[in-house]
Amino acid sequence: MTDQRIRGLLFEKIDDDLEKFIVRKFGSVNVQISKDKQDQLLIEFEDQVISDSLKNLYNVYPEFYAAHSRNQNTICKEFDHSFRYFFAYLNCVDHIFENARNFLMTNQLPSNYNLTLPHYGILVRLADQIGVLLMNGYPDGALRIWRSFYEFSMTTLLFLKAIDNDSIHKDFFDHFHRSKQKKAESHQKHHTALNFPSLDEELLNSIAKETRDLNTTHGTKFLDNDFGWCNRLLGSKKKVTLRDIEEYVGVNKFRPFYIWASGYTHPGFEAMTDFIEEDSQKIVLNKINRQTLNKTSFIDPMQLTVALFHEVNNVFIDIYSANSEKDINVRILKEVFVALLKSFDELPKE
Repeated sequence: MTDQRIRGLLFEKIDDDLEKFIVRKFGSVNVQISKDKQDQLLIEFEDQVISDSLKNLYNVYPEFYAAHSRNQNTICKEFDHSFRYFFAYLNCVDHIFENARNFLMTNQLPSNYNLTLPHYGILVRLADQIGVLLMNGYPDGALRIWRSFYEFSMTTLLFLKAIDNDSIHKDFFDHFHRSKQKKAESHQKHHTALNFPSLDEELLNSIAKETRDLNTTHGTKFLDNDFGWCNRLLGSKKKVTLRDIEEYVGVNKFRPFYIWASGYTHPGFEAMTDFIEEDSQKIVLNKINRQTLNKTSFIDPMQLTVALFHEVNNVFIDIYSANSEKDINVRILKEVFVALLKSFDELPKE
């Protein structure tokens, strides 16, 4: 049977280096020493190898940075027009967020508005992260972020459409207890293995009391799932899912792309399909740890991000924008969106 152990996995020619080390110590490799002496010698050798290697490893960063900068520069030049329009759209939404934030800070608005704006800001942040990953040649990473962007888009639209519903905002804040409860339970289950101290008994009692209080106020289904805070709004007799929110906000047409992006997020074969050679249908291993420069890989994360953001902006602007400015605000965003879509036709052929 073939030996499946790999020599030189991290240190090349380490056997030769060990032999040279012994020769320097004893003048020859043919030397008789005790088992304890062998172990001591091996530790001394490993200490020296690690010390020398760390000096080199810590000096690798400038080369790493330079290589990534060159790759980013190549990608940005190759997709110049698309990035130009993508980030133009992001500049618009960042401007919207900043102006809305400033208005909120200086005006007394209903508390319901306090949730829509943070959600919108997170969308701006996630969209920027998608752009940065694309600039660095990681469209699969951009899709993983887009999956989160999709979920936040659905909840942002929900809060916008239910902005006059007082209960949904309170329920959302109350539901945060589910996260505290789960983290506490998980900590208590694993703290010994992690060599962490147990949580304070007073804290655990406080969490347990709040759980009982919330179950009394909202019912036991409230803390049962991630979207229990939607129970009252959606009037569901079952556990509320993301699908229910999609249907409520009327933007479930993007679900096929959400399923597709989920394939990159979870450990399945979908995450490997970008590295398959069409002719042989084999996974090309040396593609996996390399940045991507592929037309089709860049298009979808860009257009899906802006298309979904546009759905959010149509509602956001309708609620937040002055009536006299609604049309022009929507029009400029649409112009940039259309320009982005047209830019894809100008990309170099593969």
